[in-house]
Amino acid sequence: MILRKKISATPSPIENDHLKRESIRYTALFFVVFGLIFALLGMFVYQTVSSNIFRAVDEQLLVPSSRATVDVASSATYSIESSSTGSADEDFEINEGPGIGALSLSESIDATIKDNPQTILLARASNGTTTDTYGLYSTYPDFIADLPFDSNILDTPYLIGQDGHHYRAVNYLLESNDSTVAYMQAIANVDSEIAILDQFTTMLVAGLVVALLVCAAASYLLSRMTLRPIAVAWEKQTEFVQNASHELRTPLTVIRTTQELLLGDPNARIVDKFEDITLTIEEAERLSRLSENLLELTASDAGQRGLEMSDTDIGKLCEEIVTAYEELALLQGKTLLFETEDGVSARGDRDKLRQVLAILLDNALKYTGEGDSITVRAASQRCGAVISVTDTGIGIDESDLARVFDRFYRADAARSRETGGAGLGLPIAKGIVEAHGGSIRLENVEPKGIAAIVELPR
Repeated sequence: MILRKKISATPSPIENDHLKRESIRYTALFFVVFGLIFALLGMFVYQTVSSNIFRAVDEQLLVPSSRATVDVASSATYSIESSSTGSADEDFEINEGPGIGALSLSESIDATIKDNPQTILLARASNGTTTDTYGLYSTYPDFIADLPFDSNILDTPYLIGQDGHHYRAVNYLLESNDSTVAYMQAIANVDSEIAILDQFTTMLVAGLVVALLVCAAASYLLSRMTLRPIAVAWEKQTEFVQNASHELRTPLTVIRTTQELLLGDPNARIVDKFEDITLTIEEAERLSRLSENLLELTASDAGQRGLEMSDTDIGKLCEEIVTAYEELALLQGKTLLFETEDGVSARGDRDKLRQVLAILLDNALKYTGEGDSITVRAASQRCGAVISVTDTGIGIDESDLARVFDRFYRADAARSRETGGAGLGLPIAKGIVEAHGGSIRLENVEPKGIAAIVELPR
């Protein structure tokens, strides 16, 4: 007798190290992706807030430019009356383009200051020095005249600073007859807006830091969640390969050993070696069945299980399979019973469903003793049919019920090598039933025995 040892599929240290490296890689990948998303989102929010916070000021500073719409051929000379620091008149002309008129600068200044009293206008010479200031008040701090000026930025709001204060500025190109005034610069204090923006920036940075910390934790959890099914599949694959190798090696070993014994006595007659030849044939058949089962499981995993669906009389199908097994049960001293209702039907592949019933009856016959009984029942339910195969055999421990559909799994108490089989019958049955859209489960029954219950949709 060859005893089968249950193989443990505990991941090796190499596999564990590989999974750890993959977990770190996925964590870093998720963190980088989330970090970039939050960084781009933060930049977008900052730019949006920054643009909106200065929008009102910029619209007021751009007012002088938008009012140059009086009908004049190309340019005109106007007299400026200082409304702030001086009363000297200056003759100058606004450089418009052909077909665009000009307006009185004094009117534009008065209108601008009236619309926004915080606006300060600076008249600048061609070298950028301040020649005059215009605004609501008669005097301004000295540093106003020293504000930065960039003649390359025209008709566009931009930010400048001086002595801890912040201003939005817009530069306009002018041309005076004596070149004393070349530019007009409109400015407005935005210290309050900058304070709000700085506070918002601090809150945004703090929020992004917290978000990145959360991202790090989320990245780790996501990497574990992503790798968990991979690790489970890896473990099952390892277990499958180990058990399949063991199951294939056993009959091959028996065949090889037997054949070597036969070669050791080449002059012996066939009748003298009948038992050895019979053993070789049995193991070859077992190897063939195992190969077929593995191919069927592989096709099931690939979703290539072809089903010829049709309306099937489940009661009649169960009656046929029970009739086929009655003689075998009688020879083993067991009672095989059949119960059914009228009109029990379901949609399915008749041959595949017959295979499921054969697997369940084979298991029931294997794990029952002389004098035990096996009952096959077929009944209708609201959404389809129910088939149950109940026996009074040794049953299965509750701890093993969750794994009976695992490939090559055989519980110590109920699935020994002596009963034959490789532990592939129930996985095949489960695959067939699930391909029909149904379910299969095993339950212990009182006082002893097991019930296999198959539910099929109509």
